[in-house]
Amino acid sequence: MRAQRGLRKDGVRGALTQVSKNGVLRITQEKIEVEIFREAGRFRLRVAGVKGHLQFDDAFGAKAYVFEFIESGKAREFVLAQKRKMNERLYSEGR
Repeated sequence: MRAQRGLRKDGVRGALTQVSKNGVLRITQEKIEVEIFREAGRFRLRVAGVKGHLQFDDAFGAKAYVFEFIESGKAREFVLAQKRKMNERLYSEGR
């Protein structure tokens, strides 16, 4: 069923990967979505809508980093920090 929708169960603890028409690889694991995209010939990450600074020579290296980033818990900390920042901005603008 998932293969028909363009999703595929990856071999890593329930991660789902999806490649969009424009070539962006979307990895969803532990309710965290990370995008791997190509920019200026290198691969970069986008987590919680924030473009990362790290650059990778190939998609395999980026993907390996993503799985380690998620499994270490650092991705969850990053996403929570981004949500906190957004809430602070919304709260300060609303006053």
